[in-house]
Amino acid sequence: MAERKLEQLIKTLVEENCRLKERIAHLESELAKACKNSSTSSKPPSSDIVKPPKKPKKTDPERPRKAGGQNGHPKHERMAVPPELLDTTT
Repeated sequence: MAERKLEQLIKTLVEENCRLKERIAHLESELAKACKNSSTSSKPPSSDIVKPPKKPKKTDPERPRKAGGQNGHPKHERMAVPPELLDTTT
């Protein structure tokens, strides 16, 4: 009688093991599909359903302003050369 219970238990465990292995394979394939986008495969970017998040711009704490002349900055221009010092005028 104990032998029959053990055989039934083994059979039940083998069936459960097979079901769990199938479920793992199914979930792994779904995960692989979910991780594919244009940056991780040869798919074109137009096939991406959700756009990947944009990378944040770096902000340099030492440079709070943009490069170039700032608003309200006085001009620094080259002095005009007097016409008598010029050889030709274009």
